[in-house]
Amino acid sequence: KTEDHLTFLITVPAALFLFLSIFILVCIESVFKRMLRLFSLLIWACLVTMGYLFMFSGGILSPWDQ
Repeated sequence: KTEDHLTFLITVPAALFLFLSIFILVCIESVFKRMLRLFSLLIWACLVTMGYLFMFSGGILSPWDQ
């Protein structure tokens, strides 16, 4: 059921989109170097959010959730 995994289906694609956009900006190295601290903070926040999501979402975790 998708409604059981709605938070997962929202958080993970959003984080993947953010990681993809940062990956594209890495190719433009000058922009990435100027904003390195911001990108580091965004990546850290996404990983922490996904970690808390998996810990506190309740229910049984499926293998594909991990």
